Amino acid sequence: MNIRQIVDQQNWHEFYNAYAVWIQNNRWAFKNAASLVKIPFNKVKSPYGIRTFISTSLGCSEEEIKKIESASSKFLGSHPETFAEHADIFAATFPYVIAYKSGKNTEKEKKAEAKLDEFFVQETLPLTENIATTTIANETVLGICALADKGAKNIETPDGWKVQF
Repeated sequence: MNIRQIVDQQNWHEFYNAYAVWIQNNRWAFKNAASLVKIPFNKVKSPYGIRTFISTSLGCSEEEIKKIESASSKFLGSHPETFAEHADIFAATFPYVIAYKSGKNTEKEKKAEAKLDEFFVQETLPLTENIATTTIANETVLGICALADKGAKNIETPDGWKVQF
């Protein structure tokens, strides 16, 4: 299977395996912008030279190179744990890329869960305690409690307060 077929089928595991073999034979292309990356393959956070690999292998336009790079990068960022099993050459050559991407995903998930917890977990105020009915405010509170007990989703008080359950 050639690189064009791999890209057309979006078989990103094989794409990254082919990249790993190619970059080992073409160390000159292992660059970040114009600078040659001197860090060993097994310690980098990103697969440098991927644009050069796409350009050399497919000979396509800059727009298509960007599309392929973006799609493959999204896949690598979203599914790094599958690379050890399905992209063994890439995983052996660039183990830290996979570990780094997995760590970033775990960090994103923790932040998202923390935001959701912050949003959904709130203290419940007890409105069913004994409340004296001597003032108008207390009558409003008793009315809100009664409506809440009957299943009201939201209430607007005569004072302009909006309460949602």
